[in-house]
Amino acid sequence: MGVNIMGMDEKKIINASGFPFQIKVKELIEKQERLNWKVESIEHRWDYNGKSGFIDIIAGQYTTQRLVIECKRDRKPWFFLVEEENKFTDFKTLYRYGGDSPTDMETKYLWWDFELFPDSYSSKFCVVEGQGVKGQPMLERICDDVLLSTEALLFQEFKNQFSGNRKWYFPMIVTNTNLFACFVDSSKIDVISGELDEFKKKEVPYIRFKKPLFSSINPEEILNDFEELNRFNSRTILIVNASHLADVLKEWSIQFKQFDRPPGYRNF
Repeated sequence: MGVNIMGMDEKKIINASGFPFQIKVKELIEKQERLNWKVESIEHRWDYNGKSGFIDIIAGQYTTQRLVIECKRDRKPWFFLVEEENKFTDFKTLYRYGGDSPTDMETKYLWWDFELFPDSYSSKFCVVEGQGVKGQPMLERICDDVLLSTEALLFQEFKNQFSGNRKWYFPMIVTNTNLFACFVDSSKIDVISGELDEFKKKEVPYIRFKKPLFSSINPEEILNDFEELNRFNSRTILIVNASHLADVLKEWSIQFKQFDRPPGYRNF
């Protein structure tokens, strides 16, 4: 129990920072060392595209995979609107392949759809009680920062010429709050009020949050319409309840989609 100095509740102040939760998430990852998961860095500083910040945790498996983790503590549940009751394996992740340095002409980096396990429901909409109707929603704002820091990390490795010519970077948010998939049937939405009459709800351990979000990486080819542009700008962030993080790391597996390799890809 914290000792009150000048009337302050030290424990409440420390817990409000969110740092104790971040330390706990780090411990959860370290316990998966037998599966070759390793905490590469904590409070990792980045500067990129005129902005700067800190990545809460960088976790790695072998030398090829990086999890860029934002730890987010919240007392209110997060509700994700889901239009399909199917689980998905597709995950658009930042991928680098080719040469060992940014000056190597064969080096390529792009956001590309892979198959990632474990599978989960996927949603474009997250609702949190008290979230304002004006301005950018809470989760989208957090995701933009996570994606920017993910690209920053890729270029940091370029600049320092870390070993390896193939790497995956996965943005992830780990939270203590409850996550709910809310299955929406458009026929149950009243056209006058714009409100749902009824829906099914299911608590989930993790979920894919997928929609067009921030990126500084532009397409190499010409896009023909809004559908292609929207698909290119789409990003995926895995949202994980911390109590189930160990399960995610145990089941973690990444592979190419069949007959869908990145442009210019070659086997090494």
